[in-house]
Amino acid sequence: MIRHATLKYSAGCVRPREHFGVLNLFLLAFRRAYLNQFLGEGRDVRIISTSASPILGTPHCLTSSNPSIREYIEAEDTLDLARNNPHTHQLFLPEKTASPHPRFLGLAQSIYERRGKKVDIRVPLFRDENTDCEQVTEREPHPGEIYMDAMHFGMGCACLQITYESENINHARFLYDMLLPWTPIMSVLSATTPIFKGQLSDHDFRWEVIEQSADCRTDDEKDPLSDNYINKSRYSTVSRYISNHRYVQNFHNDVHFKKLSPEVKQALTEKGIDERLADHVASLFIRSPIPVYKKELEFPCCQKK
Repeated sequence: MIRHATLKYSAGCVRPREHFGVLNLFLLAFRRAYLNQFLGEGRDVRIISTSASPILGTPHCLTSSNPSIREYIEAEDTLDLARNNPHTHQLFLPEKTASPHPRFLGLAQSIYERRGKKVDIRVPLFRDENTDCEQVTEREPHPGEIYMDAMHFGMGCACLQITYESENINHARFLYDMLLPWTPIMSVLSATTPIFKGQLSDHDFRWEVIEQSADCRTDDEKDPLSDNYINKSRYSTVSRYISNHRYVQNFHNDVHFKKLSPEVKQALTEKGIDERLADHVASLFIRSPIPVYKKELEFPCCQKK
């Protein structure tokens, strides 16, 4: 895998033209042509653009230039991974290959403890006349599907992340709403993940893997007939418009939630927050806070009397 990054990251206010201008697009095309020419000289290799490592989760798929990390990975390859992954119990990857920041393994462990079991990520297997959709193995227990069981598969995907600084709350809400119809279109145009765990998937969009990899809902919360039903993962798609711009009408918000947090909505409306924004925030507070760091519980507002 070849990953490209600029020498200097931008800071402060940046004009979009500087990032998406013709010169930058030309340079990207030139780099790709140069790499294809280099790899094609007697090697019969071509570049593909992908948002996820195609072999992540296959045996011996990881290594490192750092001797101590490489030794750890090679040792783990010979052991029972589920037994040696105490936080997540995942089968295919050593959990310590995640970022050392406590957020990542802490989040994975919190999701495991809340669910009472591992995350269950599945994408449909691409089918042709040679596809075996009946065989069941330890690594692939669900016929016709590619099975993954760790946050690595979702959070290991690549993306372009942009942080916007808005003029005020109204501008931020309007910008949020305008991105809502635009991002699915861009997602389709940039769908580049047709391979998971070394197998060809029938889907080529990484989002459904990311969504399932951070799903902390219990079986009861997934049951549409339950009073505790939550209709999607905490790391999922956007469900409502939140601005009061004249372009946004009430009928646009046609995804209705069975469950909101009435205490949160009441507290917000009593302080003058409009109903559209209050509904949005109240829909977020139906979930448990994951993860919570010990130092965050030391603030007076977090202490129970």
